[in-house]
Amino acid sequence: MLRGTRERTDLTVITNSFSVAQALASNSTFTVLILPGVFNAHENANYGGLTVEYLQRYQADHCFSSCGALTPRGPTEVNAEVACLKRAMIQLSKQTTLLIDHSKLGSGKLETVCPLDQISEIVCDANPTEEVQLALQRASVKLCLI
Repeated sequence: MLRGTRERTDLTVITNSFSVAQALASNSTFTVLILPGVFNAHENANYGGLTVEYLQRYQADHCFSSCGALTPRGPTEVNAEVACLKRAMIQLSKQTTLLIDHSKLGSGKLETVCPLDQISEIVCDANPTEEVQLALQRASVKLCLI
């Protein structure tokens, strides 16, 4: 995803991820806003109530996200704080693209992030199960295979 930003200028990125912020720091035309919160060393990112509260100040044209797994009900996460933050960002965005690989096309995790009809597009390296494909069609979610 970050490779696609090389041609862009004057982009504002809102992220809780220090890895994403660092990767974008080399482009001086970007404004990178790092959300505050409780630092999770495993994720190299901030999470928690403060993160979600701060995020509520913004609106976004596009949300790019991943998930723990994709099910016919929608994207899922094993961590409730991660799911809560992703849910908030999706709700504040005009469009949402889910970026996943074939390893995310398995059984669901603990918490559903959002229903499929809140996702605009899914970019994946493999076709999901027939059940998920039917759910995507019903929700009018575009599937882009790479």
